Amino acid sequence: MIDLLITDLVGFQYSGDVFVAGDKCQKWSKLETYGNKENRYTMILKLLPSALQPSLGIAIPVRYEMRGYNTLLGSHYDHYYLDYDV
Repeated sequence: MIDLLITDLVGFQYSGDVFVAGDKCQKWSKLETYGNKENRYTMILKLLPSALQPSLGIAIPVRYEMRGYNTLLGSHYDHYYLDYDV
C-alpha cells in the first residue's frame, strides 16, 4: 500500500479552475519534450481553508494525469491517471 504518492510541482503552471465531483479545484499543468515525444502532466488540487492561516489554504491532491513518461513510478511512456482518495 502506498500512503501518499505525489509529484513535485516545480515547473507546473496554474491552468484555471475545474469542478471535480462537485468541488471547485485548481488545475496545474506542465509540458515537457524529450526528443520527439511530448509529455503532458496535470495535477488537480482541492483547496481547504487552513485553521492557522485562512488566507492560504491547504492543497489536497485529487487527480494526477500523465500523458507520457510515468514520473512517479519510473515506468514507460503511456497514459496514466492517479486518483487520490482522502
